[in-house]
Order: sequence, then C-alpha cells, then structure tokens
Amino acid sequence: MLVQAFYKFFYRVKVCGLDRLPKTGPYIIAANHLSIHDPILLSAFVNPHIRFMAKEELFRIPIIRYLICRLGAFPVSRTGSCISAIRHSIHLLENGKTVGIFPEGTRNRLDTRLSAKPGVGFIAARSHADVKIIPIAISLRPRQWFKHHYIIIGEPIHVINPDDYRSLAQYVLQTIYALKKDGYRENRVRLKRGFTPE
Repeated sequence: MLVQAFYKFFYRVKVCGLDRLPKTGPYIIAANHLSIHDPILLSAFVNPHIRFMAKEELFRIPIIRYLICRLGAFPVSRTGSCISAIRHSIHLLENGKTVGIFPEGTRNRLDTRLSAKPGVGFIAARSHADVKIIPIAISLRPRQWFKHHYIIIGEPIHVINPDDYRSLAQYVLQTIYALKKDGYRENRVRLKRGFTPE
C-alpha cells in the first residue's frame, strides 16, 4: 500500500484493464521496460506474486540483490546460456505461478521498438500448462514527477502455434507497443473528460 501511495502521489500512476487479468491459472506478464521502476510498479499495481527474470549482473550487488529477491526475481544470463532460467520459468508456470518477462531483454528508454527476444514465446509454447501472455504497457519515466503515468493491461494472448514461438514473441511486443501508443492517448482523453481508469 505504501508503494502504491508513493507512485500515485509523485507519479499520478493509473492502472487500466485490471479486469483483463486471468482469475485462475498461470500466466506471463510481458511488458516494455523503461526503467528500474518497472518490476516494482508491476508488483505493486498488477500482481504482488510475479516472479521476474532479471539480468544476473544485478545479483552481484548486495543491496540490489536483496531488493530484487524480495520481488521474487531469478537470474538470467544475457551473454551465455539462459537454459536454466527458461527451465525455471516453465517450472514456475506449470506450478501455477506468474512469471514476469520484458520481451526486449533490456531497458529501452526510446520510443523505437527493439526486436523481441524469443524467450517469452518459447516459454509460453513449451510449458505444458495452459499459459496466457498478458501484454502490459508502462509509461512511467523516473524524472517526470507529478505527471500522469499509465499501466495499460491488454487482452490475454493465447498460444496458437507452439512451433512458431519467435513470431509469437514479436506479436507480443507489437501488442505492447500498440497499447503504449493507443492506450495512453485514449486514457488521457478519459481523464480530461472526467473519467478515471481502474
């Protein structure tokens, strides 16, 4: 509650589309990644039990390791093999957990979309659970205090063709950026008209 209060006061954070989250079953949270605030925002406003992939370098810094472990993060290598992280993600999903992934694989502060890493598609496709992918767009930029920022939750994405996981990953990222473009504009209009998102 304190974390929510902080972001609502200093960043005017609004969440739109909470009703789109599955009520039961495992799912993947897939979001764009603007800053270190993103996993905190998703845990505070969307689901406090998300298990995030985080680059292994962060686990070498004691204070950051403590914080991200509290958020349920687990390490993934961005240069070598990430098989263990993929296996762990699939294990979590098959046990009904929620996994958080940033499909671009790194922070992207630009408005230009990077190419999606295949991981989000591969994990969803290879899991034996009926996994849905929830696309989420985040607008918060750390230096923009007292301005309206949004967390836009999109419609669940289902795995149709497990063999084409690379195209699935690209589609997920494309959906996130569509939410980022259209969702922010739509909700700015709603606020001006006096409507308040969830």
